[in-house]
Amino acid sequence: LYVKGKSNPKAPDEVNVTFSGKGGSFTAVFIKDQKALIHGFRPRARITIRKQDIDESQFEIDTGIKIIPGSPQDLSALTVLLNEEESFARAIELIAAPEDVQVQEPLTLQLKDTFARLDRQKLEPSLIEVLEIPTVKLWRAILDTETESYPNIEISGEVVPVADAHGELLLPYS
Repeated sequence: LYVKGKSNPKAPDEVNVTFSGKGGSFTAVFIKDQKALIHGFRPRARITIRKQDIDESQFEIDTGIKIIPGSPQDLSALTVLLNEEESFARAIELIAAPEDVQVQEPLTLQLKDTFARLDRQKLEPSLIEVLEIPTVKLWRAILDTETESYPNIEISGEVVPVADAHGELLLPYS
């Protein structure tokens, strides 16, 4: 079973614990002070386990649970099982821990200001003129100024006319 705990915003001493497995999912309310499950919600039947349930789970337990409908909810066996799990106790501690208020350091504030300034600059229209040079003109300028860019082939022997071809010559080069 994949188990996920989520703090109840309406009651800070409660944690909603969701169990997800092959048959579906089930959520129960866990009271931190009593270390007990007090109430279970209606289970949702599913054939498969959603990837989201696997990714969001905080730990796994290697046991199956069978949910039987009835008006008196007896969650004591499940409570004992969870209280024996060290990973469950850690998950409850993490959920119960108050959100740490982060102290902003001066360097962090400087970085935040700098990024805000950069974002504003991106939004403002650019006043810089872009110089556009066509590719043909660029290569013409390079060829006109760079003598080393000229094609250079050195003929290394006598020019030989080809007997069977009209007007073709063989040029030996190196």
